[in-house]
Amino acid sequence: MKIVTGYSIWIKPQGNIKRKLSKLMIKLSNKFDTPKFSTPHITLYENLQGDKNKLILETKELAKSIKPFKLKLTQIDDGKNFKNLVILVKKTRELRNAYFKAKDIFGVKPKKKEYIPHLTLLLKDISQSERKKIIEDIGKNFNLEFEVRSIYLVPIGKNPLKWIPIKRFNLRK
Repeated sequence: MKIVTGYSIWIKPQGNIKRKLSKLMIKLSNKFDTPKFSTPHITLYENLQGDKNKLILETKELAKSIKPFKLKLTQIDDGKNFKNLVILVKKTRELRNAYFKAKDIFGVKPKKKEYIPHLTLLLKDISQSERKKIIEDIGKNFNLEFEVRSIYLVPIGKNPLKWIPIKRFNLRK
């Protein structure tokens, strides 16, 4: 069985926001008996294939082409875009620019037609009734904002517990 099926570029919140989201992810994974994946992140780009060393160089190039910017987590998706439980991210000009720079540098078409930035809280398809219960418990709106200062190259495979960043790349100053 192939362990790594590709690579992704992640944005990870830091500090209190990271701790708060990790704690919530663990609580939800315990409740729904899913893998204890507790690394909050927003995927900037996915479906990257090829030589790891080349991808490291390209990710470094991407990081150097992006200035730090703010990201805002808005609200839980209503289920129209995702079956998992996710928090949507506000699409800002800076985030879109970072996405398109990644598209140019990596030269790879994304799997999905539209980029819908999000942070996954629970890696499990859930029903609308389960989603409603979770929202009643934790709330729908998040309104969390953080500054993006770095990106990460992450190998992706079938086991989310093995999604561990290879390297962190600081954005240009």
